[in-house]
This record gives sequence, structure tokens and C-alpha cells, in this order.
Amino acid sequence: MRTHRPWLAILTAVLLCSASWPERTEGAVEVTSCGTTVVTDNAYLSGNLDCTGHPFEMFGAAVTLRNSRLDLRGFSIVTTDPDIFDLNGDGITGVLCEPNCLIDGPGTISGFENGIFYLGTAVVSEVTVANSWFDGIVGWNSGGGLWLSGSTIVDNKRSGLRTEYARVRDSTIARNGFAGVSGAWQVKVSGSTIVDNGHVGISSSMSNVGVLDSQVTGNGTGVAAYGLRGSVWLKNSRVEDNGDWGIRAHGEINLRDSIVDGNGGDGASAEGGRVRLRGNSSVRGNGTICAGTSPCADVVSVRPPAKADTASCDTSLTSDRTSTWGICSAD
Repeated sequence: MRTHRPWLAILTAVLLCSASWPERTEGAVEVTSCGTTVVTDNAYLSGNLDCTGHPFEMFGAAVTLRNSRLDLRGFSIVTTDPDIFDLNGDGITGVLCEPNCLIDGPGTISGFENGIFYLGTAVVSEVTVANSWFDGIVGWNSGGGLWLSGSTIVDNKRSGLRTEYARVRDSTIARNGFAGVSGAWQVKVSGSTIVDNGHVGISSSMSNVGVLDSQVTGNGTGVAAYGLRGSVWLKNSRVEDNGDWGIRAHGEINLRDSIVDGNGGDGASAEGGRVRLRGNSSVRGNGTICAGTSPCADVVSVRPPAKADTASCDTSLTSDRTSTWGICSAD
């Protein structure tokens, strides 16, 4: 897995200035027990932190970071207790960020209700988050965003990432029960593998999705932008063998040097805009589960795609699915 981190360094510098983050020092806090709170400081693990059976107080978390940084140093924060609750009967979070945090790996957070819960902005690098009852990383209604790099988010029961804004780079997000990446607003994914997530690989409920140098395969729907004018752009990426739509957007879909192939439903469905294929792009062999009165197509578009934009597709339909644009080339 590639690790390109200049963008992370820039973001970290901004956060350090805006939130009075501590600098890395020799006097960092050693975290040795579950329920530790770190306030405006650096912290690190010196061994695995097993919270199985720990008696948590209300709003419990294995580690709470208040504008602080945690270095996992190759260790894990885990619980194997399926009934781990606080005194209020709520589930326990692995790492709680109040509101902002930086979490550096390598290391693992596993087995909690939510692996990481942030209330502002979280920067997470080279961390595995797995086996959460709900979400791997969640920051819903945080007003901030998530910057994730070089990480593995797998086997969480609901979503791998559930955030307002998400920037994902050089990461693997796989086998999460509902969604791989679920964002309210803008979502950008680069250099990543999004595979075998239950309902959708990458989605935004109110804005746009951008995918660069990535593979999206084996999910329910591959990529979706559900907002009124939500658009999807792909560059040098592949959306293949997803069970339903390959790409679904209420706005435009723009593909450059990308392949959309073998998806169960429509390949690229722009329900309120146009599909554009540029460079060495193709949309072929989709609609593998469709038959009879519910036709599928490689390209579904409200506005007709230009012939020059859609030279490499099998079948194109209008949005009402009663007629074809007649602009695709045959196999």
C-alpha cells in the first residue's frame, strides 16, 4: 500500500495552529489503562490496551483525546466483551475525540460500539479499525471532517466510515455491513480499495463524490451521490462487479480513463444530468441482474450524452427507460 503524506503534514500543521495542539515531546503521556483522558497533549501506547470487563463510567471510551494526539506505536486498543456498556447502558467507544484528534499508527482499534468517534475533526493514519458493533469511524453532525490515510477499515457491522466530510487516501475499506464510506457532504477517495461492503461502497447523501486511482468492487451499489445535484467523477478508477448500480447520481457523472463493468444494475445512471466519458473510458457489460419489464443499461441519462463522450458503451437509455439515445457502440 502506498503512503503519500504531504497533504497530511499540511493538514496537521493547520490543526496544530488552529486548535493549540501540543508539539511532539519526550514528555508525552503514557496510556496504560482503559478510561484514560488526554487533554491538549501527546500520548502513546507502550503495550496492548485490553478493555474487556473494564467498568466504564457514563459516556465511556477506552481513550478520550481532547485536542490531543495518540501514537499507537504498533499496539492495539481492544475489547472482546460483547456486552461492554457504561453506567448509562450505552456502548463504549474505542477512541473519543473531543472535538479534534490525531491518531497515528501502526495499530489497531477493535471490538467497540464505534472504533473512533470524533466531534470535530479527526486525522487518522495507518490504523486498522475493525469489528465495531456500529461504525468503524463516525463523525456525524460534527461540523468537521475526517482525513484518513494508509488505513484498513474492515468488518464493522454498519459502516466503515460515517462522516460529514471525508478524505480517504491509500486505504482499504472492506466487508462493512452497510456502507464502506458514507458521507453527508463531499467525499473524496484516492489510491484506495473499496470492496465487499453491503449496501454501497462510497456515497454522499447531499453532495458530490470524487474517486481517483481506486478500485470499487463487490459492493451493493458501487458509487452513489444522492443529493439533489450530487455528481460523481472518476479518474483512472474501476467500478466493477457490484451487485446493483455501478454509479448512481442525481447530477452528472464524469468518467476519465475509467472502467465501469459487470455491475448488476445500470452501469452509470445520471438521474438529473449527463454522463460524460473522456479519455480511455468504457461502460460495458452492466445490467447482469436485469430482465423483462425492468431494463438496465450501461448509460442512463436525462440529458443526451454527446456521441464523442460515449463511444465505448453497450446500451443507453433515457431516464424514463422507454427509449434509447442510440449513441453507444456495440461490443
